[in-house]
Amino acid sequence: MDIEAFQVDVARQALIRDALLATYYRNYDGGFFETEAGRLDMEANVNGRYLKSLSHIVPWVARQMDLAGTTIVEIGCGPGSSTAAFAHFAGKIYGYDIDGRSIDAARKRAAILGQDNAEFFLVTPEDLLPAIVRTHAAEKVDIFLLFAVLEHMTIEERHGALEACWEMLRDGGLLVICETPNLLQYFDFHTSVLPFFHMLPSDLCARYAVKSSRAGFNQDFSSTALRPAEAGLKMSRWGRGVSYHDFELAIGDEYAAHIVANGYEEEILSWFSDSVEEQVLRYYLWAKEIDIPVGFARVALHLIFRKGPVGGGVCLPEPPPLVLGNVVELQQRLAVCEARLQETDRHVQQLVQSKRWKLGSLMAWPYRLLTGKD
Repeated sequence: MDIEAFQVDVARQALIRDALLATYYRNYDGGFFETEAGRLDMEANVNGRYLKSLSHIVPWVARQMDLAGTTIVEIGCGPGSSTAAFAHFAGKIYGYDIDGRSIDAARKRAAILGQDNAEFFLVTPEDLLPAIVRTHAAEKVDIFLLFAVLEHMTIEERHGALEACWEMLRDGGLLVICETPNLLQYFDFHTSVLPFFHMLPSDLCARYAVKSSRAGFNQDFSSTALRPAEAGLKMSRWGRGVSYHDFELAIGDEYAAHIVANGYEEEILSWFSDSVEEQVLRYYLWAKEIDIPVGFARVALHLIFRKGPVGGGVCLPEPPPLVLGNVVELQQRLAVCEARLQETDRHVQQLVQSKRWKLGSLMAWPYRLLTGKD
């Protein structure tokens, strides 16, 4: 794929920045962009996320399907970074979002890049799935793209979205999950930047959020007390992790057999390298013989599911070797030694209990008495 041909030059980046200030950032305090967090957020939305999508996600998906002429639906398109990256290669791409500022920004970005095959829709959370079904159920979609969005849905919304996408995909179509925080990981890099935060129930998350160092997030939960239902919704909008349980419930018991990319491909590893958290979780899965796809051990989930008959014998990449490999090897050797010791002990006990041993011990007793060895 000729990715270089679609780099955005400095002049168009400036136009995109102005468009974002007029749309996506229009309610922000100007002082925000003088902070490091503000500068990083602007850089990410102007070109960073677009470039990541273009360099990593697009070729990763293109391994599984020729994108030429495809119909792609992106749920939670935001200001259109990933939508724009795919629009260069797709036949038609539709972006949906519940935030009007994001939709305005996405439309302006597409216009600046000259992309007339990208169409955007503003919907309410309640009408998101009905709107997608009304528009796309009849045509059957080639690819559903869920880029950093599942974590911002309630459980009901998340499962409803996965079920609807799976239903509307054509046979052979792809469900693409990108940059989604893993509920099973020990450290919450996405929302609170706190250890074990994903593991807490929502009402406890809301109470503990004030301990977060992330500006804005901690303040949002420090002003007023929230009822459990309110805390759950607010925490969902900030972002809660996703796990294999969601896909098993939404797609079915054979969800794992539909996985054709697990996040250990070169395109993803060059973006999200293997981490110590992932190593520990993979070791735990191995030690406890928990049979789930290894892609669900990643800090951020990057998964592609293909709809259709299972059993095609897809060869998924293996994760990098465990840094904890020496521990694993040592445990394996200890297990062998324990088995040998148990076998030796069994033979000794059989020997001690044998009549020949008892007779020999009786005959040797006078010698031990004379030599003082008894």
